[in-house]
Amino acid sequence: MLAPTPQDADGQASPVVDTKNLAVFRTRRTAADLQRKFHERIRRHITNGLKAANIAGLGPDHVTEPLLEYGVARSKKRLSVDDQDFTTMIRKAQKAAHRCACGKEVTPQDIRNQLEMVSEIAASTLEESEDRAVNDMAGRFVDRSGIFEQELFQGPNRLYFDLPQGESLIAPQIDEALGALGYTEMDYVEGTIKNAYGDRTKIGKALQKHKLTDLYDQFQKDEARADPAVVMISREAEDVARMSTNRDWKTCIVAGSHRFNRHMPEDLEHGMLVAYLVRPNDPEAHEPMAVMNLKPYSNDEQGTILVPNRPYGTSDSRFPSFVKEVIDATVNRDKTGTFTMPRTMLSDDLDYEVERKADGTITSAITMLPPEPKQTGRVVPEGTKLGDKITI
Repeated sequence: MLAPTPQDADGQASPVVDTKNLAVFRTRRTAADLQRKFHERIRRHITNGLKAANIAGLGPDHVTEPLLEYGVARSKKRLSVDDQDFTTMIRKAQKAAHRCACGKEVTPQDIRNQLEMVSEIAASTLEESEDRAVNDMAGRFVDRSGIFEQELFQGPNRLYFDLPQGESLIAPQIDEALGALGYTEMDYVEGTIKNAYGDRTKIGKALQKHKLTDLYDQFQKDEARADPAVVMISREAEDVARMSTNRDWKTCIVAGSHRFNRHMPEDLEHGMLVAYLVRPNDPEAHEPMAVMNLKPYSNDEQGTILVPNRPYGTSDSRFPSFVKEVIDATVNRDKTGTFTMPRTMLSDDLDYEVERKADGTITSAITMLPPEPKQTGRVVPEGTKLGDKITI
């Protein structure tokens, strides 16, 4: 059975996983394109809101910058962004500018200055309301110590596991190919190698220089190059409730939303867990890299299993594979048959009924396909359609 790996006793910071350089995720160019389109959409709402405010002399140059950040903040929290939001804020800034002017003429710059303060206050209010929603929800489910106590936790509410470092299958081929060209002393994890002049250079740069395109592509995607990371599996109510709040990913269950208020109590009540991928120096998951929720499905004869939903955030295939390995060796061990989840809980990309077979695989109809280009989500066979059965 797998055992949790404790954190370093000296508490020293460990290397940070730089997943931006892994080609299995969005390229930087694609991410930049998506961000540009995202900002363009908010700018259109700002322009329309400015027109509706109808303030003489006040133009886009005065309002776009201070309002854009607020619009981005709202959108990241899955709150609506529309013209009226910005009209209201511009008019508030105008009123504040008139109060400060004490009867003097108000200039567009005066309004802009007030708009910066109005936007900052509004953005901070968003943060506060979400934190309150998380804390209030967690306060309703303080004691979850009985959830999967014997099968998994056996005391602590959080378990930490070192994410296994994969062995590279392509490294020997790269070493051989570059060695034939005069390169020596390859450090695959660091990504460097000595050239014929004895200078260290990047492996990727050397592969590109000699037009070894196929090896370069495999090198960029090789999961064995990732730095150390830790998997945290938690039953803490706050960890579960905060899984989509103030994170680097979006889901429909951000704190304070309708789905959060409706479904999170059911998820916590029925025993949902959460798995985070964190850096070794972030055991509290303040800035996790990825998350998966583990939904409980039950069977009158076999009891309850945990079904891993799709990951959100930035991770390679080791994260979901390892989480499934942990729950297969513990909670799900020797349990087979058809299992169902209460329909009061929120499903993600799987059906409310699944089947677990003797080999540990789980089959379910898929109810949501991964987005394109893939930022998050599980890998499904090409051609998969909604409602098709997939194997986990």
